[in-house]
Amino acid sequence: MKEIIEILKKRSWKVYAFMFSLFAIFFIFSFLSAKYMLETDPKKIDEFLLQINQSEPIKKFHEMLKEEKFLHISLFIFLHNSQIAIINYFFGATFIFPIIIQISNSFLVGFLVGVSEKIFFNFFDFAAFLIVLLIEVVSITLAGVEGMYITYSFLRPEKMWKTKNRLKSVRKTVNQSMKILILILLMLFIASIIETVSIYYQYKSNIEAFIIGI
Repeated sequence: MKEIIEILKKRSWKVYAFMFSLFAIFFIFSFLSAKYMLETDPKKIDEFLLQINQSEPIKKFHEMLKEEKFLHISLFIFLHNSQIAIINYFFGATFIFPIIIQISNSFLVGFLVGVSEKIFFNFFDFAAFLIVLLIEVVSITLAGVEGMYITYSFLRPEKMWKTKNRLKSVRKTVNQSMKILILILLMLFIASIIETVSIYYQYKSNIEAFIIGI
């Protein structure tokens, strides 16, 4: 863990500040928009939530829920989110892809928090929702930033590793990134367990379960 912290210290805080600021700006916009729509046109909110529930991953989730396959649900959530993180890592080298993912995530999260009163009916569910979202947002952001640093280490090898060899610079960055990716997968695994416990609680309480990590 100490080694991972040292690796993260080598990354510029400005990059993380930019990514999380981007998330915060669009989150606030989406949150306020959702609150406004909830008051002025609640039917549109219902339509949007219906569209989410009709997506293929959500349909698959409900099928597993009916059969009470909670272990399968946990694995399903973990693999889905891990896939997004890994894609964000590899396409992070383009710089623009992680930004697009960050903005789209902030819009979705802001919307869900804005309409949380229609989704969650007690403090436990809402608290689990916030914890899972926090873990997932941080994980996806970490993956995207690491991808960005692969390109940066190729473009600026001397500044990154004090070498003129671009391939050597990229190789060193990738070796570090692999350790960060292991941390990311561990975080997403923990998030999937927390989310599955929340789903189990909702299901046993006869509350319509809502999946967060899809």
